[in-house]
Formats: sequence, structure tokens, C-alpha cells
Amino acid sequence: MQIILIALALLLHPQAPAQQEQQVMQITTAKVAKVVEAKESGWDFIPGVCTCPPLVKGQKSQSVGSWERATKEGEQEVILMDIYEIGSAEEASEWIRGFDRKDSGAACRVEKFSLGDEAYQLFCPEDSSNPIRLSNYIFVRKGNYIVRVRGGAPEAVERFAGYALEQLAAT
Repeated sequence: MQIILIALALLLHPQAPAQQEQQVMQITTAKVAKVVEAKESGWDFIPGVCTCPPLVKGQKSQSVGSWERATKEGEQEVILMDIYEIGSAEEASEWIRGFDRKDSGAACRVEKFSLGDEAYQLFCPEDSSNPIRLSNYIFVRKGNYIVRVRGGAPEAVERFAGYALEQLAAT
């Protein structure tokens, strides 16, 4: 009996560190929320669930979340974030470089942005029928991760993209 337990322990032991390492490497919006909480006050984090189709064929995971707060003027400020883990940095890079080739919507202006390994900022007209004003987007790639941040104020979108990048740099 003791031999069986020792053999079983030896078989299972090499698998445990690999599983633990994989958990440490995954970046989520909940981890970004801890950075936001430490740096800014007044934001309420709302974790999300998405049953969306994959962004790319090799997508391994997606984490979604949003932040809300009331401005001094009494309006609601919202930031939405998606963090995609892609199977390889090459596939993630190929997808994000599509902004150089794709039409991102006739009304949106696309500019390269200096953040992470590659990034693009989109400026889109506000949709007056939508109470959530999401006219500014940043897509940033770091390694095999792509982060999409959407919001109203470009400065807030840039800050939150930076917070996500801090978490990605920590891996």
C-alpha cells in the first residue's frame, strides 16, 4: 500500500508545478482591477462573462470586465476591457497588424499608438442613441496577449491600457 502511495505521489508531483505556473501567467481584468484600486479612487469594478466567438483561431482565454464611476458633473464614466490570451505572439501580432490593412468602420480614425509591443488607437464618433459613450478604443499587444480598452475620454482609456500593460509586464 505504501509503495502505491509513493508511486502515485511521484506521478502527480511533476504535474502540480506546471499547473501552478500556468495559473500565475494568466492575466485577468480582476488583476488589473487591483492596480486600478491602488492608483485611482471611485471606480467600481464589475467582472464580466463573455460567450463571444474567439478573436482569433488560437485564442486560449478571454477575460472581460468594466469599471464605472460618477464624474463631478454627475455623468457616468465607463471603461470596458477585454484581455485575450492568444496561442502565440506571432498570431497575436498578425491580428493586431490588421489595423494597418482593415477598414475599422468608415467613421473611425485609426492611429498607431506607442504602448506595449504594438498598439492602435481608434477614435470613433459617439452614438447618441447609446447611453454608454464608448468613442475611444485602444488595442495593445504584449507578447501573446491582446488588450482592448474602450471608453469615452481618451485619457482614461490610455490610463487603463497602461494598467493592463503593468500586469502583462509582471509576467
